[in-house]
Amino acid sequence: MPAALIPSSVAGTTSTAIAGDLGLPVLTHFRLILDYSHERLYAVPYPDAARAQFAKDRLGLSLTKADAGFAVEFVAPNSPAQAAGFKVGDKGTLINGKSVQAWPETSLANLRYSASGTTLTFTMQSGDIRQVKLADYF
Repeated sequence: MPAALIPSSVAGTTSTAIAGDLGLPVLTHFRLILDYSHERLYAVPYPDAARAQFAKDRLGLSLTKADAGFAVEFVAPNSPAQAAGFKVGDKGTLINGKSVQAWPETSLANLRYSASGTTLTFTMQSGDIRQVKLADYF
């Protein structure tokens, strides 16, 4: 089951939007029925639920747009991003040579789901270049 539990001590933010994600991709495979009066949740699988693949994070990096670039909010342990030296609070300006402002929010968030073997190039605020080769890490 895809899951991400991000303790506030390593998240680099107080945002509750990234506090945790436990199985939400699993729930997308079901029609959910809430029975408030009986305090129950029913999950009825969609016909193709068993065959549907889950998106898999192969980067291990949560970014947010900040100023004229990006800021790192979370780095997953043992991830390709951690191996490339990323740390919470790092700031950058370009991804694959493009200004972060040119990336739509969804595209920026979906970088983590790119194919294994994809190489992303990050230009840091200091001018340093970090390359990350995406891979399955969990």
